[in-house]
Amino acid sequence: MRQIPLEYAKWIGKYREKVGATAGKCREAAIGMNAVFPELVPDRGMVLAADGMMYMHWWLVGPFGEIVDPTEDQFGRIVSYPT
Repeated sequence: MRQIPLEYAKWIGKYREKVGATAGKCREAAIGMNAVFPELVPDRGMVLAADGMMYMHWWLVGPFGEIVDPTEDQFGRIVSYPT
């Protein structure tokens, strides 16, 4: 996981504890996190995962363009997000 502010990391940790596996929960997580942190804007598109496959996915973008992804663990690792 990339470096993110502690309050975001805590929210993500609690969310993952609550839902268990995050697969298929990216939209729900992005919208839920945006409700708590309105400075994070939900975004979606195709991401390239470490397995070489492209997947439809939701994440959030911070005020300085940083990516905050509460469910990236479902892919093992995301290699790239759309630019």
